[in-house]
Amino acid sequence: MTTLRVAPHVHSEWSYDAEWSLPRLARLFGRLGYGGVLMTEHDRGFDQGRWEAYREACAAASSTSMVVVPGIEYSDSSNLIHVTVWGCEEFLGEGTGTGELLERASAAGASTVFAHPGRGGADRAFDAGWADRLVGVEWWNRKYDGYAPRPDAGRALAAHGPVPFVGIDFHSPRQLVPFAMVLELDGPPSVRPRSRACWRRCARGGAAPRSSASPPSGS
Repeated sequence: MTTLRVAPHVHSEWSYDAEWSLPRLARLFGRLGYGGVLMTEHDRGFDQGRWEAYREACAAASSTSMVVVPGIEYSDSSNLIHVTVWGCEEFLGEGTGTGELLERASAAGASTVFAHPGRGGADRAFDAGWADRLVGVEWWNRKYDGYAPRPDAGRALAAHGPVPFVGIDFHSPRQLVPFAMVLELDGPPSVRPRSRACWRRCARGGAAPRSSASPPSGS
């Protein structure tokens, strides 16, 4: 069994609203004691070709001590519901409806998390029928929830069964906080995780923030 401390919900320059490169992020989070980064680029501007190039870039930024996991933060056509997806070889489309997205991701064996339910009332649009296709729900997203989770949003949705996640939602050092998920893996970490079981063992609440470092001025 391999234990891996990962930084959840991170954006790079591959997203339209972030600027840091993948190698720079790998160096930053490595210095802060993480063994992996769960990337979540916005779906805007992606297609299958760009997705494949991005996956290769994540592999190139990874090392024996740091795995950069490629992922996409998909939004529906109204930009209300966002779902982060890892472990899918296919790009699932820009603006795809949430039900269709979860069905296709599940069929591909991918892992999905309902992102920042406190943003814009996304929790009120949650369909309980989605729960069995979600690995997790962000009950604490640092960018949108601030210094404490919203008990009426993510925690309530986690009661449907998905694992409670935290999300740094990193776009710049302003969002850098020492949140971590601790994964228990059956083998060595990979930039292409395909086992939903490893996510369902996410530290059983091991999403607690840990004081490890202050945000650096740069890297």
